[in-house]
Amino acid sequence: GVSVTNSATYVPPGASSTGSGSGSGGGSPIVVTPPAANLYASFLDAEGGRGTAISGPRDDSAASGRYVYFRTLNDSIAMYPTLPVESDYYIWFRYRSGSFTFSVANGAYHSHANPVPAGWTWIKLGPYKFPRGYQPVTIKPTSLSLQVDGVSVTNSATYVPPGASST
Repeated sequence: GVSVTNSATYVPPGASSTGSGSGSGGGSPIVVTPPAANLYASFLDAEGGRGTAISGPRDDSAASGRYVYFRTLNDSIAMYPTLPVESDYYIWFRYRSGSFTFSVANGAYHSHANPVPAGWTWIKLGPYKFPRGYQPVTIKPTSLSLQVDGVSVTNSATYVPPGASST
């Protein structure tokens, strides 16, 4: 699971503040520098989205062990962050093996034209204006090889999701 907090001392259930770890996954807890008070950042698993995409087989390299794929070019998946304020937001997509278009807040679709990655890759796009509230980020494939692991939405131009590169 994912825990989001603004506390510098919070330790998720099953983790250890000493670094030894005690949950079923073991290992050390992730240490995160508390963000600025007005920072918004969320990660949404694709398999928790709504739409016609299909949950893929178990894949331990995916964020929660699963991802989604598409049977037709008419399929889609929508994920819904709840945004605290109207603002410009950046969208980080974690995907592999395909290309896509996407829509923010039920607006026009935008094409993603970067090279197709071989492995899981984060790509940052935006900024895009979002209204406040529960707003969809919808993904449609432009190739049937597309696999989507998740989306991170943030109002910070400098935020980088865990596991992503800032370049």
